[in-house]
Formats: sequence, C-alpha cells, structure tokens
Amino acid sequence: MTAATQTRLMRGTIAMVRQRRFLGWVLAATLTLGLPAQASEAEQEQETVKAAETQPSTDEAAAQVAETAPSNEMKTLDAVAVRPVTFISSVFSAGAFVLALPFAALDPAMNVETTRKNLVDYPFGETFKRPLGDFNGSAW
Repeated sequence: MTAATQTRLMRGTIAMVRQRRFLGWVLAATLTLGLPAQASEAEQEQETVKAAETQPSTDEAAAQVAETAPSNEMKTLDAVAVRPVTFISSVFSAGAFVLALPFAALDPAMNVETTRKNLVDYPFGETFKRPLGDFNGSAW
C-alpha cells in the first residue's frame, strides 16, 4: 500500500467514526427528549379524563378528545424523520415555483396564485405550521 492509499483509508475511517458518534448523539437526544414527554402523557390522560367529566358524557366526545392529541412516538417520528424531508421538499418546490412562474404568468389558463399555493404555501405550511405529530391533514 502506498502512503496516499493509507491516508485515504485513515480519513475514511475517521469520517465513519464521526458519523457514528453523530448518529449516537442524535439517538441519545431523541430518547432523552422522548422520556420527559412520556411523563406528560400521563398528565394528558388525566386532563382528558377531567375534560370528559366536565363535558356532557358521550362516547363520541371522549373519542374526539382522545384522538386530537398525537402520541409521543408520532411527535418524535415527525421531528426526526418527516420534518427534515418536508423541509427539503419545500426548498425544491420553491425552486420549481421560480421556474414555473414565467409560464404561469404568461398562460391565461394557469393562475399564479394557484401555482404559489400549490408549490410554496402548502409545502411550507406542512413543514412549519402543522402541529408536531399531527398527520390528519393540514390543520393550518
């Protein structure tokens, strides 16, 4: 092996160690942030029970209250996996809007407002305005 090859292998090994450390930190942060949320989940259940007791007691009302709060697992999945992907898609769709803007402005059948809503407003709303862990459609 030449010295250049050994240097490349060493750099690759160092990069892999750094990636593993980074992923370890991300995993530790995710688990740490998820643990306090589990304690608050019990508090949410108590609040749900109190809200159900104060309102007229119907099965539908209690089911709606229970369904509105997303679980901690869904919030973690949203924060770690979904939000970064929607952010990247928001950036790309904003670029697509810039490319489509001249065509939308020139063609009377296309509307600039509709194009903006579909390519800019909706993706950015899904990334920044949607409540964490809420996948039941756009609440914004």
